[in-house]
Formats: sequence, C-alpha cells, structure tokens
Amino acid sequence: MSAGRNAVGMAALMVGHCAGMIDLVALPVWVGTLVSKYGFDPQRAGGLATLFLISGVMASAIFAPRFNRLPVRAVAATGFALAGLSFLGVSLLQAYLPIAILHVAAGLSVGAALSVTHGNIGRSASPHQLFAAAGLCLGVFGIVILGAAPPIVDQFGGAVLFRIFAATMAVGALISAMAFPDFRKGDASARAAAGPMPGSVWFGIVGVSAMALVQSTVFSFVERRIRLDHDLHAHFRLRSSVAAGSDRSVRGCDARHADGRRGPRASPWRHARHDVRLSHAGRCGHRRGSLRHLRLLPFARDGRAAGNNLRNQQ
Repeated sequence: MSAGRNAVGMAALMVGHCAGMIDLVALPVWVGTLVSKYGFDPQRAGGLATLFLISGVMASAIFAPRFNRLPVRAVAATGFALAGLSFLGVSLLQAYLPIAILHVAAGLSVGAALSVTHGNIGRSASPHQLFAAAGLCLGVFGIVILGAAPPIVDQFGGAVLFRIFAATMAVGALISAMAFPDFRKGDASARAAAGPMPGSVWFGIVGVSAMALVQSTVFSFVERRIRLDHDLHAHFRLRSSVAAGSDRSVRGCDARHADGRRGPRASPWRHARHDVRLSHAGRCGHRRGSLRHLRLLPFARDGRAAGNNLRNQQ
C-alpha cells in the first residue's frame, strides 16, 4: 500500500473511531437531553443509553471474533449508515418504546462498524501510535460536541442532538465507503501462525470493561449533577463539561508517551490515580487535589457566584 493511500486509510479509521465512540464524549449531553427535553426520568434516560452500550458490546462479541473473514469496508459503511438512520428516527419520535428500539438498533450497528475499525487499527504497522492519534481526534471532536451541542439543544430542542448524531454517522459511513482500508492484506501467514489468545489478555479485557462501566455510569450524569448539586450557571457548566470531556478523551495520547517510558503495566495505575485526583479535586482543595485538574475549580466557584448573583437580581 502506497504512503498516500495508507495515510488516507488511517484518516478514515480516525473518522470511524470518532463516529463509533461518540458515546464516550456525548453521554452527558445525551442523557441530559433525554431528561430535560424528552421528559424521561433519569432512570429511563439512563436506560436508553445503557441499551445503546449493551447493544454495542453484543455486536462486538459477534463481529470481533470473525474479523478476519468479514468484508471490513462494507461492514463499516453499512454499520455507520444504519446507525445514522436509527438516530434520525429517534429525532422524529417522542414515545419511549420506539426510541428504545432504535437505540438498540443504533448500538448494534455502531458496535459492528467499530469492531472492524478497531480491528484494522490493531493490524496497522503502528497500532499504538494510530490509536493515540485517533484518541486525539476524539478529544477534539469531544470538545466540539460538548461545546456546541448544549446551546443548540437549548435553542432548537432535543431532536437536533440526534440529528447531529445522525450526521456524524453519515460522515463516518461516507468516508468508510470511500477510503476504509484493509490492513489484513498480506498478513495471511501471520494469521495462520497465530495461536490461541494468551490468558493474560483477559486481565486487560476485564480492566477495560471496568473502566468503561465507571465512565458510562458517572459521565452520563455529570452535566445534571454539576447543575443540580453545585448549582452552576449554564456558561460554567459548559466550560466544566468541555474540560472534563477533553481530558478523558485525550488521555490515550498521554498514555502512549508514558508507556514508552514506563511499560504497559504502569499506565493503568497512573491513570487510576489520575482519575481519583480529578474526582476529589473539588473537595480536597489546592493542598490535596491534583494541581493539573484544579483548573476546574475556578469554573465551579465563579459559576456558583454567577448563579447567586442572578438569583439576587430576580
């Protein structure tokens, strides 16, 4: 594969990663919109996001083991296209059951597309560097989503959020149909020589699963908890959400450089400590909180002051 085609293919994988991992950056706006604009209670709204995530896991369990036998470009393009149609359908509905069914359909479609996307990243010449670059793209995409979506939803209604999701999937489908690579070519001998998956890999699977569980359960409600528990003005809630979302999404690039110095076992412990400091920064203050994440505290303090001033003026 020529260098130009290889670069285009890697760019297509980055676009696919951003489209397939949209839940990682959009969950706060997603659940918050279902509660505030669709009138669902937090349990039902969180249940819809859970249906999407579980469906994605189920699709991955089906498609990932068959990666070597799948037409990867067709699966990616079709998966993103069906997910886009599902989100477009959600934007046209208000009843819970049809929306739930479409969330399942979107999750299955995204899970299939993301399985072949990540499988191709793993087969690339530099999988860690490519995944780090994809993580950086996702971080930038997260800043755009978390920064632009809330005011748009406030102005035009909750349906526009799912149209944004549908447009994102449409872009992923179009790019995948035109430029999705197949890094499996020329790797038949390596596939034939590959043995069973080492048992140690399961520790990584369990760790990633636990990380995803914590991320989805906490990050889904961060926007509502910031608003209700801390009573922040919308401007400062937006800035805090963007900071938290970009920090979590760009973490892969930081891990890529750290792993080169400390080895793969150091990174999970370092990032677990990083998350604990972030979650307690607001309570522990400058002495015990992580200085890197105390940048969020001025948003909280200024937001409370702005909220108090607005209430005093009313």
